[in-house]
Amino acid sequence: TSLLPSQRVPYSAIVDRPKLVVPDGGRMERALSGVFWRLWALVPVISKPPMTDTDLLHRFVTQRDQSAFTELVRRNLNLVYAAALRHVGGDKHRAEDVAQQVFVDLARKAPMLAGHPNLAGWLYAGTRFTAIDTIRGEQRRIRREQSAEIMQNIMFRYLLSQYFI
Repeated sequence: TSLLPSQRVPYSAIVDRPKLVVPDGGRMERALSGVFWRLWALVPVISKPPMTDTDLLHRFVTQRDQSAFTELVRRNLNLVYAAALRHVGGDKHRAEDVAQQVFVDLARKAPMLAGHPNLAGWLYAGTRFTAIDTIRGEQRRIRREQSAEIMQNIMFRYLLSQYFI
């Protein structure tokens, strides 16, 4: 059924919005409405809130989403690198190795850490332990090299004494 023009309901009466009552036949309302929509177009679109580190890790574990892990690394790389740099005494190359190992450990242990409440805390602790292990390994290597050099010198002196004296 078609309504007569006098029976039609204006759109502004259907939509629940405040009415601007100006005795100018609606021209002011239309003008303000146009300005409003032009301003509204300038407002950035509000998207859903960014994913938390826990959400990204869960997504990496469940969907094997490499972009989620990449985002996780991007967010936390400065924290891990700065902590590693402090723990290894300012050696940039060693700090890079420690940071890389921490993220390798994160990828390997991701299924166990998917529900971890504080991933940044785990990363910091992991950085500390990895830096300590790296320093200890380096110290062991140096001691082994020194003892091998001492043994080589002793053997060389012994052989010299046996054959040339």
